[in-house]
Amino acid sequence: FDVFDPRYTTRLEVDYIPIRVDGACQHAKLAVIEVSDVSGGTALILAAGSFNLTRAGWWTNIEVGHWVELSSTYAPRNIVRPLVAALQYYNQYRAVPALGALQATVEQWTVGPDDPACTFYFSGTGKERQSFPSALESVDRKSLEIVSPYFSEEGDHPKVLAFLKLFGRPSLLLPTDESGAAAMPEAVYQKLSEYVNWKDWRDEMRTSFALPADRSGFRKLHAKIYAGQ
Repeated sequence: FDVFDPRYTTRLEVDYIPIRVDGACQHAKLAVIEVSDVSGGTALILAAGSFNLTRAGWWTNIEVGHWVELSSTYAPRNIVRPLVAALQYYNQYRAVPALGALQATVEQWTVGPDDPACTFYFSGTGKERQSFPSALESVDRKSLEIVSPYFSEEGDHPKVLAFLKLFGRPSLLLPTDESGAAAMPEAVYQKLSEYVNWKDWRDEMRTSFALPADRSGFRKLHAKIYAGQ
């Protein structure tokens, strides 16, 4: 809750509206922004990413996100329907005018066919709730690349391994600390090494993120991205 106290973090020029979700821990990685162009057209920018509204999230960490622009001419069913479900889900806990306005914008559009190149997953609640692996069952899975610094405390966690096995032997970007050591327990590293291929930043990405070989000016990776094909 410190993010809502200006004494603990640099505040952005936004309104902070806490939403307490019953029976769950609210840790959303979703942003929906309504924009207008010079001609008066309206679009929604849908973002799924790791950026928290904190000083580290905006100025220190290396964050990753996926951005999609929705409009009256591009409103695929497999993105719009979960988006509306998400807006309804949050609005039931605390009615916020912005949520209703976003939903009203989407409802003016004609929903188009699914986009096979992109989809949006929202866990929802009740009958709408499903696990992440089950949401991937309809996706054409050939390979998977995961960029994430967080792992189960158990390297042989059955649900984690079952998920990884869906993709054969996926590639993971290995999170490291300032010294270059893997930022996870040795036992977890050794066990996951049986199922994944560890990767590092490409040289051009390292330069872009100001990550010199001597690791000076180290920046923490805080990404939450799964990229598959």
